[in-house]
Amino acid sequence: MEKQKKPKELKPFDQLKLLFSTLFARQMNSVIVGADPRNDNVLYFSNIELNEVDMYEQDASKYVHRVTIYNRAIVDSLYEICPLMKDHVLYINARLFLSALSKEIKNNYRFEITETNALVLTTDKMHYPVGEMISTYLAGLYVEIFELGAVTEQHQYRKTLTSADVNALRINMIDAYNNEEEERPTKVVLTPAKNFVSLKEYPAKTKNDQWVLILKVFGDRVCKIECDFNTNDIKVESVQPGIRFYCKRS
Repeated sequence: MEKQKKPKELKPFDQLKLLFSTLFARQMNSVIVGADPRNDNVLYFSNIELNEVDMYEQDASKYVHRVTIYNRAIVDSLYEICPLMKDHVLYINARLFLSALSKEIKNNYRFEITETNALVLTTDKMHYPVGEMISTYLAGLYVEIFELGAVTEQHQYRKTLTSADVNALRINMIDAYNNEEEERPTKVVLTPAKNFVSLKEYPAKTKNDQWVLILKVFGDRVCKIECDFNTNDIKVESVQPGIRFYCKRS
């Protein structure tokens, strides 16, 4: 019998890139760390910039994702890269964060909080602003916007989607209903790397095709939707709070 090879352990920076870049195909640039003080394995990802969050209105182009990390090795990798993630509430610009690390990962670097609350990657020669230390109030606004769009109602409609149901490269129109009783039909729009994860990139780069994608819908004539992506390592709950889907009239 051929001996099965153990999967290669990823370096901390590679684990970080899978979350900050691959998971949403570089579409969600705002990462909130420490928004859930009870769970250090929960991050929020969004395309809402920090200077927009306290003025957020119903905007159909904005998304928020709650990412729960079950694999402790991934959490430890984040802490190894940036120890400030352990006990600070941070807004991280994922693009700037990864760019700075890519340049300095082989050098001696450290993360610091400046007197103006900027999060900076520092070496002996360079200083890279990559985010900010923020208040629990600002972090909580991302949580509130997520909860605004989350489908938590008891009689929600649920539909398990497979790779045959969703195209990983283009917009998908999915048949659904407004509740578990299937009272009214509707169609919802699922866009890769926007209101669900990048199925093109993340499963391939993690070498994990054991995933489950669940669409959740609830409403009367107007519905909200949530799309949940589950693996053994992470759970991603994705919402688009500013959009509503209208059911057909009976």
